[in-house]
Amino acid sequence: MMKVAIAQMNPRVGDVSKNVENILSWVEQAKKEKAQWILFPELCLVGYPPRDLLDYPFLFEESQEGLKKIQEASSGIGVIVGSLEKNETGFGKPYFNSAFVFHDRNLLLNYQKRLLPSYDIFEEERYFEKGFRPGVFEWQGKKFGVAICEDIWNREGFLKRSYDEDPIHDLKKQSLEALFVLSASPFELGKPDIRKKLVTEIAEELHSKVIYCNQAAGNDELIFDGSSL
Repeated sequence: MMKVAIAQMNPRVGDVSKNVENILSWVEQAKKEKAQWILFPELCLVGYPPRDLLDYPFLFEESQEGLKKIQEASSGIGVIVGSLEKNETGFGKPYFNSAFVFHDRNLLLNYQKRLLPSYDIFEEERYFEKGFRPGVFEWQGKKFGVAICEDIWNREGFLKRSYDEDPIHDLKKQSLEALFVLSASPFELGKPDIRKKLVTEIAEELHSKVIYCNQAAGNDELIFDGSSL
């Protein structure tokens, strides 16, 4: 039986040092509770949504320093955390919205979010380049998947906007032990029940456990309800 801690935290937009301090505290608490893994929300190092703060180099630089501290703190535990990743391809937007998987101070995976919402209150296509590969890593001889928020929503009956690809479908042949989902999904009436239905359908489709972490509290005009499961 794998024990996973879900860090349903309230990151502060732009306050990387405080976010890192809180993340490290959660990691230490998870170790005390004998958890093997701890899962954090989407972009929790910089806060969601970072918007035009991404135009300032300090945000990325501070997040890189924070990732080094988190990687160092992953001794004896697995840590899955959301942050910025620089786009080194030479084309497109300057950053990826990424998930970093650390275990025992090793980087097992850096996964770039594939579906970028740009409707309603979302504007991720303005700031981020999308990823193209599935998020899969191995641990103790088993495969695990990683997805970020919108990646799981391109399902019939759940999203008004349709995408040309479905990251969940791409994971069906992987025989996953579990899928980790990092999220920053704002609250609206009835949303927790909709998410639960969505995650349940994905678990059935993948024949896999799904661990879903959503941030909580408020940033700017948005409220995040947590409701991790």
